[in-house]
Amino acid sequence: MSFFVKNERRIVVGFGIFLITLISFTFGIMKGKGISQEPLVISMPEVPPVIINSSESSAEEKNKIGEVLTTCIYVGSKKGSKYYPPTCSYAEKIISENLRCFSSDEDAVNKGYTKTSSCD
Repeated sequence: MSFFVKNERRIVVGFGIFLITLISFTFGIMKGKGISQEPLVISMPEVPPVIINSSESSAEEKNKIGEVLTTCIYVGSKKGSKYYPPTCSYAEKIISENLRCFSSDEDAVNKGYTKTSSCD
């Protein structure tokens, strides 16, 4: 028996599905050509540049933090729970409003702080 005779039913069904798909696609293309829409335009509002004159305040703040870091044995942040030696890189990142000074390990522990393991 020939392949086509043996699988005639499957071939006819497959060809029928292919024709239905092709006809549907063609009608979709023809209908889509008749529809015209305005293109979608997304625009960003103009925002004026923000100029921050922080050269004086940042220099003053750095001097103040530098003075505190040289006079304290340990420092910590009011918003944190760890305390650091003043030479630690984490201590240098604490902003002046949150900087706390400790005279000893006991002083820091009594105020609820724990010693960092990052900077020994």
